[in-house]
Amino acid sequence: MLSSKSKIWTQVKEKLDKRGECDSFLTLVCQNHGTISEVSTSDDFLQKVPEGGCQLPCDAELKCTHKCEKICHIKDSSHEEYHCKSPCLKKCMNDHPCRMLCYINCPPCNVRIIKELPCKHEKLMPCYQNVEYIECMIEVLKKLSCGHEHDMACYKDPMEFKCSAEVEKELRCGHRRIMKCHEDPDLVNCKVIVTKKLIPCGHEQETECRFSPDMVTCLTRVNVVIENCGHEVRSFLKE
Repeated sequence: MLSSKSKIWTQVKEKLDKRGECDSFLTLVCQNHGTISEVSTSDDFLQKVPEGGCQLPCDAELKCTHKCEKICHIKDSSHEEYHCKSPCLKKCMNDHPCRMLCYINCPPCNVRIIKELPCKHEKLMPCYQNVEYIECMIEVLKKLSCGHEHDMACYKDPMEFKCSAEVEKELRCGHRRIMKCHEDPDLVNCKVIVTKKLIPCGHEQETECRFSPDMVTCLTRVNVVIENCGHEVRSFLKE
């Protein structure tokens, strides 16, 4: 075909014919396996040398030690772009096999195992997790800064724990009250009923201890003279 359209190829064909080196097909030698293929049509190329090599499996050993599963190929002969789809052969530090395909980067190992925490308790957790960052939730009895003991999660600091034990404490006013250990008695409003001398009227009246005498409304009835008529009536001062 080429010789019919080109003087150069005509001359080439004539020389090859004289030497008996011209035929109706091409003889191709696979660079990888040395396999010989004779091709004369486009279909021959597709069937006999589909990837530029031959029809045998590539079977080259990869960096991962698996074998290339593609048919013999010329392009990417170093397999830099090849994705190995065999099971990964790598293992984690605890000897668990990776569950991904070979070409995928190994993710953190999620196999659940029992590990010992810094507190000496044991916990079932993913293999990859560092025990130094795990909060131990096991309930233990610890002594608080107040001297009481309380059940709490192992990881919690007893010095920062709010003690809920009920104790009797003295308030600012001198009265005593049952309250939670962590509560500040100086911040508690005393509701004990006491008798106070009110200001400015001077009457005595029962009220909650927390109220100042000048804040309490006097409920004592007194004689009051009505300005308009001069009559005297019994009434509260606030009236």
